[in-house]
Amino acid sequence: MTNSDSKIATKNFLLRYLIDVKERIGITKKEMWMRLETRVIIALIIIFAIFTFISKEFIGPRILPGILLLGAELGIIAMGEALLIISGEIDISVASVYGWGVLIGTQLTNMGLPFPISVLAALAFGCFAGFLNGFITLKFKIPSLITTLGSMWILRGLLIGLFGGHFFSYRGKESLLLNLLGGKIAFIPKLFFWFLGLGIIFS
Repeated sequence: MTNSDSKIATKNFLLRYLIDVKERIGITKKEMWMRLETRVIIALIIIFAIFTFISKEFIGPRILPGILLLGAELGIIAMGEALLIISGEIDISVASVYGWGVLIGTQLTNMGLPFPISVLAALAFGCFAGFLNGFITLKFKIPSLITTLGSMWILRGLLIGLFGGHFFSYRGKESLLLNLLGGKIAFIPKLFFWFLGLGIIFS
């Protein structure tokens, strides 16, 4: 192939690519209102508007931070769950694993371990629980729904049986990681910004 032929081939490739991008953008704009994400955002705006009309304090510093904090926690968990659902599987033990992770991190820090080490231990437990669920599912050909249903009840039963549903509070020392993850900027929880950042990365 000559230099001229190479330039023509490159030009044709770029032209086809630009046409394809233009068609995709056109379809996206035309059918944007039909996308599930758009309808969810519209519904969220309507819900916020209704409750703000009922109570002006709904989007104030006493109510909104709790909503954003809970939404950020569930949203971060849902990102990992979404990867499983996309692959055709599901994990319904995430809430129990999350509870154990929080318990492990809190208790280890209260015992005197540095907060970053406690966080790594909690993450290691979550990774081990996920690995065990995946291993059982693939090794014994059990549907992931059944596997994680069993692990959910085992973890939840152990949590209630060993600790009786008692409340544990964090009594560890302040650390840079804790300050980065916790606290607020104005009245917006910092975890909400982490959630937005992770959402942008995974999107």
